Amino acid sequence: MAKKKLGRKSGGKNKGYFFRKGRGWYVSTPGGGMERLIGPKGQHLKDGRLAEKIVRESYARWLVNDESGREKRASSSAVSAPLIEVVQT
Repeated sequence: MAKKKLGRKSGGKNKGYFFRKGRGWYVSTPGGGMERLIGPKGQHLKDGRLAEKIVRESYARWLVNDESGREKRASSSAVSAPLIEVVQT
């Protein structure tokens, strides 16, 4: 029997970031990888007892940087694809 609703339940606890004991704070990437959450001074957040505000701000910074990185990757691939086609023909 198929699920009635796809995705996570509303009000779920998934915040987009997680803590690994002995490793630090990480973010899951769409490709199945993990990236470190970086603090305001550029260091990897490793303390599990950090204030929730610091972790949330670091995640917000990661989201902004990730979006700009995606836009750069998308625009560079869109620009380079027609050049390859022109050269080949």
